[in-house]
Amino acid sequence: MGTGLSASFITGLTDTFLTDKEGVGKHRYEDGKWYKWVLYDDGTGNLDIVAGDALYYLADSFTTVTADLTDADTLPIGAGIATGTVTVTATYMWIQFKGAATFSLDPLGTTPGDGDAICAPTSTGTDKTVIVDPPDNRSRMGVMSDDSDKTVFLDCPF
Repeated sequence: MGTGLSASFITGLTDTFLTDKEGVGKHRYEDGKWYKWVLYDDGTGNLDIVAGDALYYLADSFTTVTADLTDADTLPIGAGIATGTVTVTATYMWIQFKGAATFSLDPLGTTPGDGDAICAPTSTGTDKTVIVDPPDNRSRMGVMSDDSDKTVFLDCPF
């Protein structure tokens, strides 16, 4: 399993591969944003994803992510957002987990406001989304920057 930071990378931030090109778990810092090389699992719902979709760690893993809440923990831990499009399961890719980002879907829950905390929904929530104003015992993914254009400051656990 790869760890640490590299000075150069084989892949672009939006590239996806069926083989591990970087070493799962590798981190990357570029333009004030942090990324992690992970394995995407499309889950029981066979979910395709696009850039900006919210992703959650697969139960018992911090290197495999999914957009399918059914396959995440009961209280999912938000991993970050997709940086590219994936239509095949078991795809390796970069996800963004820290820094300014834009979600593809509107956050759910109460009407989001600038500065509101965001987190992953429960396992019965809506796939590929986040909720605002999470309960205190939930793992936060960051804060809304501008709710009108779905921008956030990500600060996901890694």
